[in-house]
Amino acid sequence: CKEKSCGPAPEIPNASLEQEDRELEYDSGKIINYTCNHGFDTKESTRKTCTRGKWVGSFTCKDATCPTPHPVENAEIVENTMKKYLNGEKINYQCHDGFDISESAPVTCRQNKWSRLPRCVDVRCSSPSEIPNGQITSEIKAKYLPQEKVHYRCNPGYALLGSPSITCSKNHWTQTPRCA
Repeated sequence: CKEKSCGPAPEIPNASLEQEDRELEYDSGKIINYTCNHGFDTKESTRKTCTRGKWVGSFTCKDATCPTPHPVENAEIVENTMKKYLNGEKINYQCHDGFDISESAPVTCRQNKWSRLPRCVDVRCSSPSEIPNGQITSEIKAKYLPQEKVHYRCNPGYALLGSPSITCSKNHWTQTPRCA
């Protein structure tokens, strides 16, 4: 007495049968394997077994893509953005002038979630301080980019002690001169 066979391999949403040739009927005990389609994944076994006329084994291929990542304040995404990203795909952020990136870059899509987004830290300098018996000869601004310089000079009758210019370096100015 022969066990009942199964009909054709069932269609599974977002999955494809690994075997090239589909059969109309499968003998009892036959194992078939599926692969989740591109952008889909499962943690379950993707095999089905023909047992007494029925296919045994179930799994679901779930969307494993990531949406367009959230914006990062004071940064832009370097690449062209897409609506969906596949598992393992990476994107890079670049901070605007006057900001340094912290945390990790690039950012990676992993199972519907992005790895930690970077932060852009403000490294600009605020307006430099005035010096007694002297003045700033450069344009005075609210914020200065790293490596920007500001120049000083002393009032008549005073000598400048130190460098006549200071440089913005990651939120701080180099040593301010004095007038004596």
